[in-house]
Amino acid sequence: MTEEVDKPEEPETNEVVLRLLKGEKNAFTEVVGAYEVPVREFVQKQMRTADDTVIHDVTQTVWIEVMKCLPAFDRKKRFLPWVIGVARNVCSAAKKRRRRDRHDSFASDPAAGQSSPAELVAADVDLKKALAEMPRDELSALKLKWEHKFTCAEIGESLGISESSAQRLLQAAKERIQRHLEGWAQND
Repeated sequence: MTEEVDKPEEPETNEVVLRLLKGEKNAFTEVVGAYEVPVREFVQKQMRTADDTVIHDVTQTVWIEVMKCLPAFDRKKRFLPWVIGVARNVCSAAKKRRRRDRHDSFASDPAAGQSSPAELVAADVDLKKALAEMPRDELSALKLKWEHKFTCAEIGESLGISESSAQRLLQAAKERIQRHLEGWAQND
């Protein structure tokens, strides 16, 4: 069952956009008030978190980007889908930044990645479980990458698929493993 979200009544887009382009602060307040809930809900779903600080920070960045990109808005179109497009781009960049920051923190702090032997065994067991549950095509691509150091083109050739399909398989496998390991880390 899909949950219906109350759609805000869009203010007259052309009028509000024109007022925003003229720099009227009241117009910005009006737009944020009208679209705050759907934008925040979208950000929360995209970021896959209930952390209010993260949601607030990303949502604020969305509104900053909306203001920066406003001159590019086609006034013949509806405003909300355009704002959601901006939000999608901001969320994508924020997720990449979070992954990079998480990776960098382990790389820069040798102690950060150290775990007790019991924790390492538990992580290894969970990783084996993730690999056992992985679809065969993803696992094949992953093995070719890890064990044989194949490039995506070589993986594609070996599996009889395109290079971009091989990249998608590797990405899906990586995301599957990350979800398993994040679940393991949260259960600690």
